[in-house]
Amino acid sequence: MTSLSPASIPSHSAFLIKLWIDDTAGDEGPEEMDRTLTWRGQIQHVQTGESRAFRGPFQMLAFMDRFLVPRKTAE
Repeated sequence: MTSLSPASIPSHSAFLIKLWIDDTAGDEGPEEMDRTLTWRGQIQHVQTGESRAFRGPFQMLAFMDRFLVPRKTAE
């Protein structure tokens, strides 16, 4: 994994995301209210080409967070 210094990270980022959401019903059938959504997919940071598989929105967002830098606001 390549570590980027803050000076080398651009002020904007683009990501390519392939996303699958599996809708799994409970044991009692599709009318069952206890449904589980399972996320899985692949994310790639366009500028660096680094990519990662993920299993859930939090893993996807954690990958993105590494490349997103807060902008300085004018005071």
